[in-house]
Amino acid sequence: MKKMTEKNSERNTPKRNSSSVAGLISGQATSLPADVLETLYRSYSLKQKRSGLTCFIAASIVFDLWAILVPQGQSVESLGVTCVFLLLNISLAVFLKFCGKSRFRGAVWEVSPLLSWIFAITQLIVQLFLKGAVTPRR
Repeated sequence: MKKMTEKNSERNTPKRNSSSVAGLISGQATSLPADVLETLYRSYSLKQKRSGLTCFIAASIVFDLWAILVPQGQSVESLGVTCVFLLLNISLAVFLKFCGKSRFRGAVWEVSPLLSWIFAITQLIVQLFLKGAVTPRR
């Protein structure tokens, strides 16, 4: 029985020649097939986007909380808009937390950066329209 499992484990492990391993250790360039490089690049890029998006949404939530809690002479409409976008950002963060690992995670992680940017730009534009003047005139 032991010999049979050893044969199966030998069959399932890929064979590496010593020159490719030595090339990796000594720092020499090793060539990989294009499809393997493409897969590695896509997974690395997706991980970078996910962490960046998480930081962006967290910063949006903290900014909205700051804008609500620190009195700056905002109008009631401006506070209402900020509250709406705070709820949108929190709901997007919760959605990504629970649905980001579902079977639709590819589509979820492709659409969520776009939604996040749309929320931020829309909030900026609406706040500017609600303000009487961009800079105070005296």
